[in-house]
Amino acid sequence: MSKIQVIATVAAVSSALILVACGGGAGTPAPAPAAPTAPAPPTLGVPTVAGTVTGFGSIIIDGVRIDDRGIIARLEDANGVLGNVELKMGQSVDIEHDGTLKAKRVLVNPEMQGVISAVDAAAGTMKVLGMTVVINTDRASGPVTVFEAPYTFANAKTGDGVEIHGILKTDAAGKIQIQATRVEKETLGTIHKLRGKVAALSTGTSTFKIGDLTINYQNVPVTPASTSLSNGADVVVSISASASFAGGVVTATAVKVKNHRDESRDTEAQLRGIVGNLNISAKTFALDGLQINAAEAKFANDGKSFADLSIGAYVRIKGVFQADGSVNAKSIALRSVETEKIGEVELHGSILNYVSIADFSVRGMKMNAATAEIDCPSGTVLRNDLQVKIEGFLAADGSVKVKEVECEKLDDGTSTVEREGIAGNVNVDAKTFVLTGSSAVNVKWNDATLFVKSLTPATMGSKKLEVEGILTGGVLTASKIKLDD
Repeated sequence: MSKIQVIATVAAVSSALILVACGGGAGTPAPAPAAPTAPAPPTLGVPTVAGTVTGFGSIIIDGVRIDDRGIIARLEDANGVLGNVELKMGQSVDIEHDGTLKAKRVLVNPEMQGVISAVDAAAGTMKVLGMTVVINTDRASGPVTVFEAPYTFANAKTGDGVEIHGILKTDAAGKIQIQATRVEKETLGTIHKLRGKVAALSTGTSTFKIGDLTINYQNVPVTPASTSLSNGADVVVSISASASFAGGVVTATAVKVKNHRDESRDTEAQLRGIVGNLNISAKTFALDGLQINAAEAKFANDGKSFADLSIGAYVRIKGVFQADGSVNAKSIALRSVETEKIGEVELHGSILNYVSIADFSVRGMKMNAATAEIDCPSGTVLRNDLQVKIEGFLAADGSVKVKEVECEKLDDGTSTVEREGIAGNVNVDAKTFVLTGSSAVNVKWNDATLFVKSLTPATMGSKKLEVEGILTGGVLTASKIKLDD
């Protein structure tokens, strides 16, 4: 049975491919960041994994570990332009890989970017772009909702611009909602976005539904030009910030279609979601807006069968897209079984910011190991830079309640480590600097390194930084560099 591995990365579990370089001292001026590029077409006929980021080092998607070394995650903005982005816990992503889980392309795909129109604190919900967004605090129901600190549900209010990652689900009354896996407060532009699966398509009236929201696409460009809308199609809908949602209907400004069937070409796809519309006799159910045909599926969990599925269960499936947009499942894994013993978080990395056993961080996540089992050589004390494996559960505040801490060997050239300190001797031409913390370490960066937010080689000199990467022969090759907040 597969383990949900959460290798949390810096700054609130930021993920794969985020190389944050620090610097800014002597040397030639840093080159301007590369301009965002228009989206490249997807590679056809490659295996894919779509789901929620549940860990890092490489990147973990719903418990499946994918090697993303050398790959920069991308996010498409409202104008259809791709830019580099930091992976974070709870994000929705699509990954193309080579069949051995070596990533070839990583796209971050939020479910929506819009403005909160209502907050119901008692129900634990908010309204965004006419959709009900559910805040999840129950790990048995799926990944708990992660808020980008310092933003929390308690201080969310009407008028806030937000980016929401999540999963379509059906409530007890049959209404479709989005169960959030991540919420970030954002400054939004004039175009907002909604991502989902087409349902109730009517070419006569030029309308379709995403959840319970009706989209009017009359006289609206549908791209790519060679595609047409169909039920089950994955679409990104652009909506004006000033649009009306009266009567549960909104007019789009653009619609972009992703045709999984044509892109996958019968190769395996991995998906995740919350079971709805369960039909035991037909062995079918709905998952994130898709119909799943499970007559021939096998369960990855020992002793489990279709009879163990229930409405609201969080599952991971492997299968093949069909011409009608449905998926023929080959295997099904129940999250509840995978997490009930081992926990939902597994982190491999270095201890940083150590204050006490109840207050330190690993891969950017706060740890509380006050009641944890410690499995380390005799005489070892927890301290900064110690390489460890962490198992535990996410707490409501986004920290990790640690079940076990295990000391690990630092493998030269393999282990992902984090170091913090002051950047000095920055050489932009050589792409190197010295990070001075508890000890000094030589750091180098390359084109696959992500500089987080506004940090650049020209501005990182004399700054306190956190650097994540691979330590080889005493030199730390950074995959991510960020300011140490």
